Amino acid sequence: MKLPVVEPGMQVQYRPSDEEIDKCYEFGRNFAREVREYHKKFQ
Repeated sequence: MKLPVVEPGMQVQYRPSDEEIDKCYEFGRNFAREVREYHKKFQ
């Protein structure tokens, strides 16, 4: 697909802390935002 890398991925080992869960949530939101912006180029 040759998609650009938006940012480095997340890595959490074993049981995530509350802070890590928040970081994962924000990562997902940012990822979705970038995917939407990328998709707009092709509409």
